[in-house]
Amino acid sequence: VMEATYPPTQKKYAIKVIDKEPLIRKNLVRVAGIEKNALVRLREGSHPGIVKLHWAFQDDWSWYLVLDLLPHGTLQSLLNSVGSLSIPPTKRISAQIIDTVAWMHSKGVVHRDLKPENVLLDEGWKVRISDYGSAKVFEVDYVDDRSNSWVCTPQYVPPELLIDGIMTKSSDFWAIGIMLYQLLFGKFPFTGSSNYLMWVNVRNLAYEFPQTMDDGKDKDKDEYESAKDLIERILVIDPSSRLGSGPANSPYSLEELKKHTFFEGLEWQKIWEGDMPALE
Repeated sequence: VMEATYPPTQKKYAIKVIDKEPLIRKNLVRVAGIEKNALVRLREGSHPGIVKLHWAFQDDWSWYLVLDLLPHGTLQSLLNSVGSLSIPPTKRISAQIIDTVAWMHSKGVVHRDLKPENVLLDEGWKVRISDYGSAKVFEVDYVDDRSNSWVCTPQYVPPELLIDGIMTKSSDFWAIGIMLYQLLFGKFPFTGSSNYLMWVNVRNLAYEFPQTMDDGKDKDKDEYESAKDLIERILVIDPSSRLGSGPANSPYSLEELKKHTFFEGLEWQKIWEGDMPALE
């Protein structure tokens, strides 16, 4: 990714450069098209949590995607700097991610590679989800949301991909559960000396919570227990029982996720307004 200035307006953009040669060699040319198609679909309508595609073009060597330039890097770079976050910014960031993913799904796009490296932070430190090269784009009125491509980053692989070889929109919520754990505790819930052993732990839901928040942040027992309960209700084996991904009026619906006690006091209609809580 490189920074560029558009001369007529002097506005700065980020240009993502995708080299053709390695994709052609590996017969993966479709990957570049997937990202462009997802961004074009998500450009229909407007959502503050989506990185906007402004232009796309190519030459003999590369494809170029002209995107919003976001000054504060990735959520991963923030975690690398601070280790973990306290409850207030975790609530707001996770709410913005959830709101964006739900809107994305409503447009027929399943991301399939959600992780802090693919969550950018704008000038107000608000969330923008990026990197749609692994996305699956369905018809907007899709019912069957299954796909069988192995495209996920190892630490975020959901149980359904390991057990049945499929991913669905519920798989994006699994990744949200992993990220929520990372935001609060500064590490992955599932570990192992190899990917295979880590995935054994995923299939067995073998993970633990620290006794307290990392570095003594937010030791309020009720908030800590509420955060644990939310993560436990998202990180479940059965994707149809994963909080946030179920149909409306079900116990696992997006509405039920938003009503969880972890988000108590949060006004969902205002999560994109005003200043972000201190990122500490």
